[in-house]
Amino acid sequence: IIYPPMSNNPPAFNFKYSYIYDKVWHLALDKKFEAIEAHNKCIRFIKGIKKELLGLPESEIVILISKYLEVKWKSKIIDVYVVNELPISAFSKPLTIKIHKDIKLAIHTLIHEATHVIIDDQKDKLINTIKYLKIKFPDELPITRIHIIVNSVADKVFEELYGKVENKRTTAILKKKQGLKRAYEIIDTLPIDFWKKIQK
Repeated sequence: IIYPPMSNNPPAFNFKYSYIYDKVWHLALDKKFEAIEAHNKCIRFIKGIKKELLGLPESEIVILISKYLEVKWKSKIIDVYVVNELPISAFSKPLTIKIHKDIKLAIHTLIHEATHVIIDDQKDKLINTIKYLKIKFPDELPITRIHIIVNSVADKVFEELYGKVENKRTTAILKKKQGLKRAYEIIDTLPIDFWKKIQK
């Protein structure tokens, strides 16, 4: 299920369900796997997130991520694997998201992981920002440093789409996650759009 349609230049999200991939995660986490039930849950989630995305201006997510980072997408299609079970809510290699009951939180999470994808694709264009964060925060883990950029951009994109109130709600949930908490603490000490000043 592809969003947005492929008529435009920005890349499209291609939501995919893989029986094998989903089963592997169930087994890895010692969870019971019911094939039909697992499939149906993921397809319902995909339909729900697609419906939500179609309510937004076409291609808006990928356009905004590109705009804020000031780099272009290399990908034409962004595959998004949907599964029932993961040890975390999502990750970017390959872009995989666990089904969410909260569809707006799922969108925020999707934006976050898509931001990881473009940063990984365009590391050479963002090298000044990456070096700056390494020098300024030498004692922080690399994952924390990269999340300073990712969290900042993803939150700005989500806020532009859904407004400050909804962004505050979903960000409050994300701030509690182990891999993101420290990065959010650092973001509060930095100027808004700090990476844009560094890149120039």
